[in-house]
Amino acid sequence: MNSIKVFPLNDIAAMRLEIERLSDLVVELSHKLHLSSSTSGPNNILNKGILVYENKVKRHIKFEEIIMIKAESNYSIIYYKNGNSIFTSKTLKYWEERSDVDFLKRIHKSFVINCRLIKSFELRTRTILLEDGHTALYSRAYKNIITDIYEH
Repeated sequence: MNSIKVFPLNDIAAMRLEIERLSDLVVELSHKLHLSSSTSGPNNILNKGILVYENKVKRHIKFEEIIMIKAESNYSIIYYKNGNSIFTSKTLKYWEERSDVDFLKRIHKSFVINCRLIKSFELRTRTILLEDGHTALYSRAYKNIITDIYEH
């Protein structure tokens, strides 16, 4: 008769948390390796991006392809130009810190947008219209970012 090895539930939960932590660490280290291995030059910024896990597969999204990143509590949704979006378990602050390009700006506690893709904005409602019909709000605290974009 074969015996079945039984693990306590708290050990299984601890193992799952450790797997998730190690997966996040792999993504972060891969991102750092990607940034350090890229060559410098005028087109280098177009090749930089972020690494996102989607269905247990690591996906590279170029900064240039991102339309906006929207906060959803302690999660976020990344919208990109081809019409797709990715729901991530990371916060908006996490993505903001990893977006080291000048055209991705935080304009609200819930939005980071690609300033190159702004079509128009409305001062009264503090709404920004981006490409592909996406809209984002900007707060009074970030109003100077919007006005600086249009002054230059």
